[in-house]
Amino acid sequence: GLSSLSTAIAIGFMVVVSAGARLAAEVSFGIMAETVAAFLIAGLASGAPVEAIIGWTAGFVGMWAFGLTRRAYLFRAVEAEQALEQARRAHAAETQAAALAERARIAREIHDVLAHALAGLTIQLEATSALLEQGADTDAVLVRVRRARQLAQEGLRETRRAVGALRGEVDPAPAGIEALVAEYRADGSGTAQLTIDGDRGRLSGPTGDTVIRVLQEALTNVRKHAPGADVSVAVHAGEGPRDAVTLVVEDHPGRGQPAPPSTLAASGGGFGVRGMRERAEQLGGRLSAEAAGPGWRVQLTLPGPGESAGSVIATEEAG
Repeated sequence: GLSSLSTAIAIGFMVVVSAGARLAAEVSFGIMAETVAAFLIAGLASGAPVEAIIGWTAGFVGMWAFGLTRRAYLFRAVEAEQALEQARRAHAAETQAAALAERARIAREIHDVLAHALAGLTIQLEATSALLEQGADTDAVLVRVRRARQLAQEGLRETRRAVGALRGEVDPAPAGIEALVAEYRADGSGTAQLTIDGDRGRLSGPTGDTVIRVLQEALTNVRKHAPGADVSVAVHAGEGPRDAVTLVVEDHPGRGQPAPPSTLAASGGGFGVRGMRERAEQLGGRLSAEAAGPGWRVQLTLPGPGESAGSVIATEEAG
């Protein structure tokens, strides 16, 4: 049974290669050593040639090493498959997160446009209703109706602008800021003072769009909660690359002509301030909205082109 072509030799080879491929290295080494020892003892007892004993031993060791290589290959294949599955899950999670972020961005745009346009329309319609109840003449009513139509047209233009912003097409911000303030004055809500200093060229791109949207939401909130209040708007664009861009909007209820409570105060779902904060945080900036005397103060601070995200917050906390 110990000839070079015997079945026992084949079985020994199958044992060591299977042990190397299927079992831990320490266990398979023990099985291989036992197999070699058994054949050495049998070969010496039966007087097998020395070259046969050496050949069996080398063959067993070689087949065991082949089994180990096969085991390592299988482990690498399993690890590669697991890594691929993890990569797929990570990509799916990133895709979902990107989709949610895009939905939130679109929701902010829609909220800002609709809240602003509908707020102005509501004010004009309420004024028209009041004039009709008071028996005002036709000319006074027509003024309000024309103003409502103008606001509707402006709302459509603003909607188109929002769609352009979603596509990456952003109009110059300074003109948009001045238009918003002029619109507030035209509504008859109160006076509005505007100050823009620094390099106006820095009010472009995402920075300018964020300034416009925050100003738009702040003025809408004034119409809702402090109708008739005077408003002051200050935009500091800065000069140097590390200068922050700031927007400060304050309303002064005691200065203007108090207006009757508006139905706008009960509208909205509380997403305005949260949306403004999200816009600021996307650019590494900060937004605060807090009471200031009898009125309210909204301040937006955005980093300049030379600042890193979060440096505005660190600077303010240090101060």
